[in-house]
Amino acid sequence: MARRLKIGVDVDGVLVDFVAAFKKEAAQVLGREIIGEQTTWNFEDSLEISQSEASKVWDSIDATPDWFYLNAIAKPGVEHYLPWLTRAHDVYFITSRKQGAGLPVAYQTQLCLYELGVEFPVVIANTDKGETAAALELDAFVDDYIKNIERVCKVSPKTRVYIMDATYNKDFEGPFTRVTCFEDFANKIEDLSNE
Repeated sequence: MARRLKIGVDVDGVLVDFVAAFKKEAAQVLGREIIGEQTTWNFEDSLEISQSEASKVWDSIDATPDWFYLNAIAKPGVEHYLPWLTRAHDVYFITSRKQGAGLPVAYQTQLCLYELGVEFPVVIANTDKGETAAALELDAFVDDYIKNIERVCKVSPKTRVYIMDATYNKDFEGPFTRVTCFEDFANKIEDLSNE
């Protein structure tokens, strides 16, 4: 019989396509199409925008009420597999989104998750995902950001860690399992719960 797991799930880069939303915002703010693929975590290093231009985009994001909720673009497979995952397991959505204008960022995230089929989403807005994983005694955690992966591996060694494949983390190696999409992650969680 499958066991119920405690799972930590990042939001941006795992469930929603933040890069696409950022590029759309940048095009509006800067008045030009943003080309290129994000190959590093810093947008200005790979999207052909300067540091001052990136700051203007972030300022616009911070000043736009409910930006994270209004600009959520679900990644493929999320709407299908996320409701199953949250019914079968205890899922905590751990985000490092920062507060801008409008509703509290955790509430914006809850609204987005509700629209993706999660009835009662538990959202934790915290930049130290390692401490959060340890405090919650997570069985599994998925993120796309290298520093978060490293921190969870260090602070919560019993947590099975997964990294969501992205152009900006392809060369990163460590004690984690790489997943290609949310369906792949959901399948690995199902296998883990049956071990």
